[in-house]
Amino acid sequence: MLHVVPGAPTLGTFTPWGLAAPLPPEPGLQESCAESARAYFSATLMSLASEHGAACELEVMHGSACSHAVSSAIVSKAEELAAALVVLTDNRRGVLDGLFQAPVSRQVAAACRRPTLVLTDAHTAGI
Repeated sequence: MLHVVPGAPTLGTFTPWGLAAPLPPEPGLQESCAESARAYFSATLMSLASEHGAACELEVMHGSACSHAVSSAIVSKAEELAAALVVLTDNRRGVLDGLFQAPVSRQVAAACRRPTLVLTDAHTAGI
């Protein structure tokens, strides 16, 4: 099982001249998110896989806040592992996000040469 923890987007402030000055992300935020992801997946999906006799390992990778970078990391890992199947959830965000970049699941499905299954909210309601 692979989970990519996106990096915090760089926030900006505006000066009186209209220029943006980037603010660094909070120290330790990405690692804190990675630890939370490890705990969540261990308690839920890893446990579920174990109950059904499936051997499962968890890898948490750090990525950027860009959905293209996250999808590229997933595709690369799937190829590296020669994955029999890539399973993703369709984490739809707000309408505005969809206008600017395709969801990660759609990008992976388009780029990955491995069989890909995208689960919708209806599939994951009980997880």
